[in-house]
Amino acid sequence: MLSSYIAGHEIAEPDHCEPHEATVEVRVDNLSPTSRLFPKCVVAKRCGGCCAVNNVICKPTHIEYSIYHLLEIGMIMPELQIGLVGTYTVEVEQHLSCRCECTLSEEKCGPLKTFDSFACDCRCTDMTNRCHPPKVLSLETCGCVCARKRECCPGGNYCGRYFNTDTYVISVADITSQCIPRGIRVNNSRSSHTRSPIQGQRQYQPDQSTLRKLISWKFQSGF
Repeated sequence: MLSSYIAGHEIAEPDHCEPHEATVEVRVDNLSPTSRLFPKCVVAKRCGGCCAVNNVICKPTHIEYSIYHLLEIGMIMPELQIGLVGTYTVEVEQHLSCRCECTLSEEKCGPLKTFDSFACDCRCTDMTNRCHPPKVLSLETCGCVCARKRECCPGGNYCGRYFNTDTYVISVADITSQCIPRGIRVNNSRSSHTRSPIQGQRQYQPDQSTLRKLISWKFQSGF
């Protein structure tokens, strides 16, 4: 594939919501497995382009159907030669006019939000909900959430720590319940038994080196 760039300072033009020529594949039911249709696709007018508002798509407002005749090419018996078997008549949808329409509704907004048809948006019904710092009102959930969350583990990996959204501090996770599932079966040459995590273990804050050694020891020892 060859690529090239045109130097210039042209302002991009939007692709308006209107009928565009599009390639449409034609399909026919009950076609013989040894037959093929010609042509396989035709050109038809279909709504395309973009709308300037979120949650809005370009949809047809006026549709008509065009009649096309397709050729069926297949095996002619008993000569066993490929030739014209017959024709198929199909209807292809044509879009004559289009407009931008909102995809949201009162049902899609849910019980916590109100549908704004003018802005095509779902807005929180109770905007008077007071959130106290460091929490702020979330326009997604309509509830109070942390204004900022801290990354506790480098690269998103598990390191035994998590950000507590209630106290806003980094807490140490329960290493036993995180590393070994309850009721894991441990097999060795002497016996096969089931162990459960130790209950009521106090939480502490080990450093990274100690944490890695502890996890490695637990898996090797079978606890």
